[in-house]
Amino acid sequence: MDVGTSGGKITAMIKGIIFDLFGVISSEVAPFWFWKHFSEEKYNELKNEYTKPLDLGLISQSEYFAKLAGISKTSPNIVRDKFFSYVEINNDVIDLIKELKKKFKIALCSNASGSFVREILKKHRLEDLFDVTVISSDLGATKPDKKVYQETLDRLGLLPTEVILIEDNPKNIEGGEAVGIKGILFKSADKLRESLFSEIKNS
Repeated sequence: MDVGTSGGKITAMIKGIIFDLFGVISSEVAPFWFWKHFSEEKYNELKNEYTKPLDLGLISQSEYFAKLAGISKTSPNIVRDKFFSYVEINNDVIDLIKELKKKFKIALCSNASGSFVREILKKHRLEDLFDVTVISSDLGATKPDKKVYQETLDRLGLLPTEVILIEDNPKNIEGGEAVGIKGILFKSADKLRESLFSEIKNS
């Protein structure tokens, strides 16, 4: 990987990369489930009522599945199984992270339930990819709250100018930029590779 070197030594100021999970490393999950049962307009309403408390750690994953089972007239186990069926890992992004990990600290920063994320990471053998894992339900705050980005930086032991944030949500990019973190809006693994290496070389 050519990321701007001199005599074999990294000259870039960038020392860490922060990755979002859903929409970047994995497919989205909750939106797909809601769209299957409700209109997109209704989803926005239900997201605030059901998913936001989960992401903030105010309810457990099992309580969340039970609530969704109630509004969809099914069972919590069926909801749970459906959620996991929507998880599709982007292997091109995983390959990129493995490449980056050789020279940079890698963080995962996700608005989600800690138990759900950890089960996904374990199932797909992704735990060792990340030096730092920050999940909103564990922290009691969600992106774009500055607290989430600062916690991630603190755990990485890096300054805002030393990391790049990879996100699929423009609002979360703005949240990172508010604390001085350069963000890249994720579109595809190929475009990310091009944009990321350009940023690293020019840092």
